[in-house]
Amino acid sequence: MTILDNPRRRWFGYSLRTLFVVVAVVCVLLGWQTHVVQHRQAMLMQIVTSGGYVGGPGNGFDAYTLARRLPISPDGVGMLRRLMGDRRVRCIDFQRDLTAQDLRAIAAFPEALVQYRVDRRPHARAKAQ
Repeated sequence: MTILDNPRRRWFGYSLRTLFVVVAVVCVLLGWQTHVVQHRQAMLMQIVTSGGYVGGPGNGFDAYTLARRLPISPDGVGMLRRLMGDRRVRCIDFQRDLTAQDLRAIAAFPEALVQYRVDRRPHARAKAQ
């Protein structure tokens, strides 16, 4: 009996086309997650520059630094997005009425509690207009 007569263990066989398809799908998913992370970071900066506070008022930090220091929660963003630089935002606070631009920015953070002030005084709204 020779060595060639022994049955050899066969590994899973994949074609080169299957490898390319799997790599393409993984790249598309990573690209989409990168887009989501960059969009959330841009919306965070928009909230901060328009006068909003991230994490709650009176914390002693500027809002961007506070958002980067918030502890990572398992129910916030996934591990892959955390590795890409995304962080969970606990609270977004505005000391004024919200605009349509603010609402679009807030929509990027479904995990955040949003607080804002609604001015119900009729004369204050008339002065603002």
